[in-house]
Amino acid sequence: MSGLAGAAAIATQALLVQQAALEAITNNIANINTPGYSRRRPVMVEEYASQENSLTAGRGVTLARFESLRDRVLELRLHDETQQQAAAEAYVSAMQQVGTLFSGIDQGLGEKMNALFETFSRLATDARSSPLREGVVTAGENLAAAFRATAAKLESISAKVDLEIERASQEADRLLSKIAELNEDVSKAMGLGTDTGALEDQRTQLIRDLSSLIDVGVVQNEDGLTLTTSKGEALVVGKHKYDLTSTLESDGARHITLSGVDVTSSIGGGKIGGLLQSRDSIREAKGSVDLLAFSLGSALNAANRAGTDAQGNPGGDLFVVGATVKGAAAQMRMAFDNPALIAASSDGTAGSNGNIDRLVGVRSDAVVAGETPVQFYAGLVFRIGSFVADAKANVKAGEATLSHLENQRDAISGVSLDEEAANLLRYQRAFQAAARVVSAVDEMMRIAVNLGRN
Repeated sequence: MSGLAGAAAIATQALLVQQAALEAITNNIANINTPGYSRRRPVMVEEYASQENSLTAGRGVTLARFESLRDRVLELRLHDETQQQAAAEAYVSAMQQVGTLFSGIDQGLGEKMNALFETFSRLATDARSSPLREGVVTAGENLAAAFRATAAKLESISAKVDLEIERASQEADRLLSKIAELNEDVSKAMGLGTDTGALEDQRTQLIRDLSSLIDVGVVQNEDGLTLTTSKGEALVVGKHKYDLTSTLESDGARHITLSGVDVTSSIGGGKIGGLLQSRDSIREAKGSVDLLAFSLGSALNAANRAGTDAQGNPGGDLFVVGATVKGAAAQMRMAFDNPALIAASSDGTAGSNGNIDRLVGVRSDAVVAGETPVQFYAGLVFRIGSFVADAKANVKAGEATLSHLENQRDAISGVSLDEEAANLLRYQRAFQAAARVVSAVDEMMRIAVNLGRN
């Protein structure tokens, strides 16, 4: 097409292209605060030139597509870092509650153990003293109550963690369903040749949300995205989604199942991974407290049985701790409330304190896994404190890494008002210039028509 009609067509096409570009800029500005939004950029290409005789004439511009600016490798790194960060935060949140129970060897259980042994030492000064004997019983009751309270608190924290696992798995399953639906929508849009940018943004944000709950692997294939666990079990394949649920198993803990298959061991990241890790640490702490209660109680029972009480009778057990280590802390209590039953004597006389040395000696005997009670408890306090401190350090380091990656993404995909304002002015001027061409051609065609009439 040549002549005035051709010029008018080129200018009109330019108007439409610049108008579409202005709409893209407007859409970018409107979505400046939309999570996961990737800014759009109009891709303009020159139309194929026309050949008339020996002359080659341009045919203007056309809008090829709108391009979403994104770095897919960077998005994968963001998913990975989100998984690690969410896991560390979930672990810290749960373990900080445990840390308050074991804040030092001179507090909590450590304080009560020391108090009991100190009452034994005071009783050695006067084995006949009823007040001193009552002090031993009171200290024993306080120690037993501290063991029961610690066991109950650990059980309560563990139950809350299981509840959080259930809620998080339900949310993860919901997100998997949405991602599968968007996979299908993206596939359909690609088949129709329409822009998939908005759908891909939504899907990417959902995967980011999912990454905060569970560690996922992302694989691009012909059917869309495939999501897997860290060990390769399929979560979503194209539009097909596998059911993720949590079930209460015979061990009393919640396990994660994927279409009926237990995949708990495959989950190490995201909130669920952090919760599972914290639950294992809580279980370890519960086992250590049970072992301490059983070993200390058994050693003190043996020491008391070696002596005679205030009536000259053979000593009995000081504590009830059960027949096995498991659950010992939860059921620990004083075996009696009569101070006269404390077997302070070693020779059967009422004033003898010979057996108190054996009771006091339990404090320095290696009765708990080859360690003294105080050493074992100090080690437990140190381990839990180290777990929490290391996790906090991981959270802090992860925050810096995640912030750096998000800044990188914003530099590529984020909306800059300054840049959009500059583009807005550029496309506006191009639109105005095309409009002036249209007006000029229109005026020239009017003049040509009038000349023809004359």
